[in-house]
Amino acid sequence: MQPNILAHFSACQSHQQANVQQTRRKQKPLRYISVLSLLLLPTCAAATDSVTAHRVQHSSSLSSQTATTPSQLAFTALVQSAEQAVAPTNQSLPNNAYGQQNRAAAPCQQCHQQQSHDWLASDHAHAMAKANTQTVLGDFNHAQAQHRDLQAQFFRRNGQFWAALTQPNIEPSPQHMRDSKLSTVRDTTTDTDRHNIPREDPLQINTTAPPANAAATADTQHYHIKYSFGFYPLQQYLVETERGQFQVLPFAWDSRPQEQGGQRWFVLYPEQNIDRADRLHWLQPLHNWNGMCAECHSDALQKRYQPATDSFATQWQGINVGCYSCHGDLTKHSQDPTHFSAANQPMRHSNQGQWQRKPSDSVARWQGPPRDNRFMQTCFACHALRAPLQDGFRPDKQFLDQFSPRLPNPPLYFADGQIDAEVYVYGSFMQSKMAQAGVNCLDCHQAHTMKLKVEGNALCLQCHSAEYNQPPHLLHKGNIKEMTDTDANLCVSCHMPQRRYMGVDDRRDHSFVIPRPELTAQLNLPNPCQQCHYQSAQWLAEKITQYYPGRARLTATEQLLLTLRSGQPISPAAHRQIIMDSQLPAINRASALELLPQTHNRINGQWLQTLLHDPDPLLRQAAATQGGLLSAQARQQLLTPLLQDPITAVRIAAARVLQPPQATLAAKELAQANAQSAWRAEGRINQARQLLANGHIDQAITTLQSAILIGPFFAASYIHLAELYRHQEQLALSAQTLHQGLKHNPESAALHYATGLQAVRHQNWKTAEQALLQAVILSKQQPQYLLVYLMTLQRSGKAQQALNYLNNLPPRTISTPQLKKLQQQLQQTTTDKSPSVSKQ
Repeated sequence: MQPNILAHFSACQSHQQANVQQTRRKQKPLRYISVLSLLLLPTCAAATDSVTAHRVQHSSSLSSQTATTPSQLAFTALVQSAEQAVAPTNQSLPNNAYGQQNRAAAPCQQCHQQQSHDWLASDHAHAMAKANTQTVLGDFNHAQAQHRDLQAQFFRRNGQFWAALTQPNIEPSPQHMRDSKLSTVRDTTTDTDRHNIPREDPLQINTTAPPANAAATADTQHYHIKYSFGFYPLQQYLVETERGQFQVLPFAWDSRPQEQGGQRWFVLYPEQNIDRADRLHWLQPLHNWNGMCAECHSDALQKRYQPATDSFATQWQGINVGCYSCHGDLTKHSQDPTHFSAANQPMRHSNQGQWQRKPSDSVARWQGPPRDNRFMQTCFACHALRAPLQDGFRPDKQFLDQFSPRLPNPPLYFADGQIDAEVYVYGSFMQSKMAQAGVNCLDCHQAHTMKLKVEGNALCLQCHSAEYNQPPHLLHKGNIKEMTDTDANLCVSCHMPQRRYMGVDDRRDHSFVIPRPELTAQLNLPNPCQQCHYQSAQWLAEKITQYYPGRARLTATEQLLLTLRSGQPISPAAHRQIIMDSQLPAINRASALELLPQTHNRINGQWLQTLLHDPDPLLRQAAATQGGLLSAQARQQLLTPLLQDPITAVRIAAARVLQPPQATLAAKELAQANAQSAWRAEGRINQARQLLANGHIDQAITTLQSAILIGPFFAASYIHLAELYRHQEQLALSAQTLHQGLKHNPESAALHYATGLQAVRHQNWKTAEQALLQAVILSKQQPQYLLVYLMTLQRSGKAQQALNYLNNLPPRTISTPQLKKLQQQLQQTTTDKSPSVSKQ
């Protein structure tokens, strides 16, 4: 019985990927959805999404503009202090409110003054701060904001910043019923100088559950703003709610200048009305600072989640991103300057060589020994979408020893690798030609301000010849803006197009694309040209071909990868060809490995073995995750050695598939990785899988029950628990669990599908048809749901109805071989049943 349960958990993963990630929120443009809404499942569990510091892209003109409101004055002062931060080293450090709050960085500032000046101008220094008049940019002069039925007022009280939020009550969710104590967040710079955040008087902050009979009443709660979060182009605010838990307020401050639409309060989900019975409500885990955002906004932060009490005791070394995050613990060096080893520095990059371009070359090439870019793994710790494998991270450890990154596949990326969701830089940059050539972050960005070394096209001309900065390469005369802010003659406008996240934050794609409007015409992929041009993609494609007849074309393998990622059918042999093409970036080959189940039900162990021993750990990890496609014997034989792999992410990937005994090192590491997201329902599902694999059924049930308690609006928890009850022949509890799940998640296609399957097993065809049809509608004709719904109609004697439904769908919807085969069967069945017509 146990293997069947595990098989169900594995089979459900693909459905959760399609239906949990692509909830009704996915129907909205992802570029307007915050990272807090992304559901990232390494198996069933969501990765803790890292949040990078918000970029400071102000110009000197901002500081000279007339400031009239308190918030504008505060912003102007911060801009001026940032500009002053690049002053010569013989000047004293600026009185910067952010720099002063990082006690861990204070010893460094005494000797490394220039670096400290530069750092104070960076987004890293502004990542987080205690809320005071020097750090808070928002208007708290009794400013009001409203979005749908959510109202807010921002004000000051006794020198503190407060927010009053009013929203209609609904029936309290399970987490409101828990009784846990508040904890504290501590700054652990020294044992004698710990910043203990005091607990708010419960009479001042009303965070208790609304009464059960208050379903139709409005409830106003007052929250003390403890911290500012970020700086530009938006600033968010943190409030303590309960159990040492800090939540991000639903309203953020647009810190851009007023003429750019800034200096206002706004919500991150402007197109949606998010009530309390919604997973995206700001009091739900997806808006939790401790788990979602904290580790990339503070030095050496540890979440320290306590699952028994569902509480946090979060600690940090420095409140913002300071010296420790990149250079590690240099306490001994600060005490004795001679105690320093450059060889052990995480940011070391003693590359002996230089970029050189011969007169006949259009692009510079690296001359000298191969570049050592390992320091970038420290950058990727935060500038990547990844699942943590431990609590907190250290800059002196490899990236894959601490994280499991998401690969550049839909729905997070477009089929051609362009960024879609909020995925940061790692996934796009590592598939770029820049990365393959050896370019690193510091070739373009200053080391401590993190600003660009040079503005405009001059940055690119460090390596690219001047021919790229003049006609015929530049097609546009002057600056065409029309309805955009795009300068058409900037290199980045065409090769690093922007996408907007969190409402106001424009971020550039680091895959350095070549505009291909023909892919827009073929696959509806975005292209930079349409940021300005309103002509058809076909017209643009013809113009590009006319002006750039010699531009680089996609290779045959790149075209196959594009076809695969776009969901179009390719042969298993073609799929393996992509994976084995060593000319492709390793991350693209790994992304093709991730999609292997699209074309394979089983794989040859001898073929996979080559990848399991590849020198690149990213390929070994991706190959290990596909171990479930091997026969049981081959799986044990080929994956067991990876439990001893030198890279943690590889060992854990193998352990997820093999589920070894809990006493083994890899099993302990897997348990530790699962625990990192146990504050969310996804993490507890993974914990339940591991318990189940080791025969601890009762504990697995208890863990899934707790997943529902902490995340009542996550459908997968109910589905897994109901299936586990079913395998234990507790059918009443299984049905009750699905019913409870639909009560809290009425728009979950996955729950309707599970309910429909349950009805099919009991041959309750009417209920099955209704539930499965609802699943098909909510999922927008997800192929598996559609197939089972049509087969149910056929089984209940409604073949003609099934055929009519299928024939009325767009042809592209009937995309799988199973659906095409069923269509043929239905056509044959209905033809056979048609009355014969006598010949006259």
